Amino acid sequence: MRFETNTILQTKDGRKIGNAIIRGFDKLSGVYLITTDYGNNAILSANEINELFYLHVRSKEENSQREPHKNVNAIGFDFIYEGITFRS
Repeated sequence: MRFETNTILQTKDGRKIGNAIIRGFDKLSGVYLITTDYGNNAILSANEINELFYLHVRSKEENSQREPHKNVNAIGFDFIYEGITFRS
């Protein structure tokens, strides 16, 4: 399963990691860049995301009421983190 950029990740155990958002995906290595609500970045596989987080799946109604995420540093751009190029 491939997760979309801007998917909200709700932590299963706050002692391990906080809530987060998916910032990008690297097709070559199959890893995701996430940013926690505290501002820390991590590179995780899909399995690690499934182990650590509940996925917040928005309904169509929520999507229509939600304003688009406006982070010009990530959305619609390629960016490099620890030598990996992520596409948002």
